[in-house]
Amino acid sequence: DVLQDGILYLPNKFTDNSMEITKVGQDSFICTRDISKSIKKVVVLKGITELGQSSFADTRIEKISLPSTLTDLGISSMQGTSLTSINIPSNVKQIANNVFNNSRLKYVKLSGNVEQIGEHSFYNCTSLIYINFPTTLKTIGQNAFYNCGNLKQNIKLSSNMTAIGLGAFSECYNILNVDLSETKLTNIPQDAFNSNTNLQRVKFPNTITNIGYRAFLMCKNLNADLSKCNDNIRIEALAFQYCEKLNTNLPSKCSYIGAQAFAHTAITNIIITNTVKEICAGAFSNSALQSVIFASGTGSITFGMDVFHTCKNLSSVTFSSRVTTLPQSMFYACDSLISIEIPASVTTLGIKVFRKCANLKNVTFATGTTITTFSSQLFSTCTSLTSVTVPASVTKIDAKAFEECSALTGVTFADPTKTWTANGTSLSVATPATNATNLVTTYVAYAWTKNS
Repeated sequence: DVLQDGILYLPNKFTDNSMEITKVGQDSFICTRDISKSIKKVVVLKGITELGQSSFADTRIEKISLPSTLTDLGISSMQGTSLTSINIPSNVKQIANNVFNNSRLKYVKLSGNVEQIGEHSFYNCTSLIYINFPTTLKTIGQNAFYNCGNLKQNIKLSSNMTAIGLGAFSECYNILNVDLSETKLTNIPQDAFNSNTNLQRVKFPNTITNIGYRAFLMCKNLNADLSKCNDNIRIEALAFQYCEKLNTNLPSKCSYIGAQAFAHTAITNIIITNTVKEICAGAFSNSALQSVIFASGTGSITFGMDVFHTCKNLSSVTFSSRVTTLPQSMFYACDSLISIEIPASVTTLGIKVFRKCANLKNVTFATGTTITTFSSQLFSTCTSLTSVTVPASVTKIDAKAFEECSALTGVTFADPTKTWTANGTSLSVATPATNATNLVTTYVAYAWTKNS
């Protein structure tokens, strides 16, 4: 008599009153395909306080009515069901791990007392359209809403929110705006909003100290203001890669910029503040950068390779004494770079630093430079470069440093008292035009060494 017209009634007592039931036990109806074919709705009567682990998992139940006495939704209790909507009673404070994952839910109403949404709780709920986020909510677990691609709404989290798990909203393609400004979040974790291709705005709290690996990767329509994030924030690798509309100032107290963190973004002008300690490989590569200013301060910056690789609009770079190395391919294919002065603080030039800077015409070295080596392919394929003065401190020019510099007509050595050797041949360095020919063609494949 608990099954009537396709409705399963779960009482808290049997008819003979011999036993009081407060819990639907673990695996009670799991995979009961034959039985659940005739069950369209489950009514859990008042008095039941707990749905056990996997109690209705993988059934075909379309509707369930939960009593006000319910306090616990067990792990995976309704995963894989055919439920389309659900109201969570007010005594439930925690949405357990995996509780609704892979279900057909469209609408979820959480009570105003829910404090925690567990790991994978709505994982792969591809039909989910709407869920409310009560102000009581404190944490959202790992991959809680992963691949909820139909979740098309704005999300605002309250001042009680303290943590979001990695991948929490990953691949929620249709989320439009996220407001975190009132939260106490310190970390936006790995993949938190990865591939949210329609995400337009994010408001960050000033408590953020870390934006994690791939946190906003492929958010192609995102524009967010990072300038108010502080406390020596770290921006991890790929954090904003392929955010093709992102144009923002860097946080005023940023300490670390990870590999390709801002690659393929719309950022146009940046100031590298004096708090930045490390900029990793390709951090701004293929971006829309037009100008870069390195702020003055103490301590040098550690660079990875390719930092501004293929920034085709970059035309202005202002260095400070914090820049001591120009690493491999730092300005590779920066086609708008016409003129650059390398400061005396720079002691090392990596290979291919200016390779394929097609419009680079003028390169000068500040007085007092101590650079000793022009590295391999340093100016390779700089087809507009016409003349260079090699500082007196330079003692070696590696092979192919000026390869395919077709417009180079003069190379002047600042120290005319010394001779140079290439391929075992002692070279005269008195004539700039001859020097250019030797470096570009005759001895292009050989290293040049300054004689003592």
